[in-house]
Amino acid sequence: MLALDCWATELHASFQQTRRLRLQRAKDLPLSAAPTTEEVRTLFAHLELALPDEYADDGIDEIIKMALGNADPYQKAARWG
Repeated sequence: MLALDCWATELHASFQQTRRLRLQRAKDLPLSAAPTTEEVRTLFAHLELALPDEYADDGIDEIIKMALGNADPYQKAARWG
């Protein structure tokens, strides 16, 4: 039960540190199966999360890899509970 309490506390803290995104702004924005860096920059801009100009394409490529990788950071922890 302790692990569940920790997750609930972490989730609550995360929500307190976020802001609401208007996802409907991007609903008609086309993205390819493997989005390009330009598509990702456009998506972030539509969501009012524009990346700084100095943010390199390598960083955006990393975002794309992470988004498409389906890695679940809690999967390992869930097996411990």
